[in-house]
Amino acid sequence: MQREMRAGSQGGDLTATVLFSHGFLSSALAAGLRNLGWEIADDNAMRPPTGRVVIAVEDDGARRLRESGLDAAGLYVLVGGLSHLPVLASGVMLLRASAAVNADLPYDEVLRLTDAALRAGPASEQARSHLQARLSRRQTESSRFERLTDREAEVLAQLMRGQSAAEIARQRPVALATVRTQIASILSKLEVPSQAAALVLTSRACRDHRVLAAARLHQNY
Repeated sequence: MQREMRAGSQGGDLTATVLFSHGFLSSALAAGLRNLGWEIADDNAMRPPTGRVVIAVEDDGARRLRESGLDAAGLYVLVGGLSHLPVLASGVMLLRASAAVNADLPYDEVLRLTDAALRAGPASEQARSHLQARLSRRQTESSRFERLTDREAEVLAQLMRGQSAAEIARQRPVALATVRTQIASILSKLEVPSQAAALVLTSRACRDHRVLAAARLHQNY
């Protein structure tokens, strides 16, 4: 099922379709956009949507994109978390999407960015190229966290919570030198020059469930 939305704005009436309306993410987006002033009506038409389209990329997002019959004729805004980066990247390439919104951000921020992207109109070729490159970088960065051992992932999560090496050593407890060695290994595996850079990278690109709970509210593409 698709949901068609019309709303007044400074640029006149807007029409958009939210796919796929039975999923949690798309349902939340539809409800939130309604609160932002959109008029939302059920649309049971079997034809592929045209015009402004919000695609909620959830667990079955890749299959749904393949089966949707969408082409590059519309204005597409993709919404999905870091765990769906491969689908987002392919969607940008295949559909020439204008924007990708990180669903791991706080809900209000996801709604604000989605609404803004819908109202902004088609992106330039340069902007699309930058978006695709940014998503590709995030994929590469995210894959680095898979190199961490469970213990290193635990240490990184503690660093994300603001604990120092000395505090981590006391809490476990282990020798401070051991913790410092683990931190050095984390920096090497993440390919960053400093602990501060590791925290920035984690906030931006980590999708490792061992660390994500400590970082998810800070992530963006």
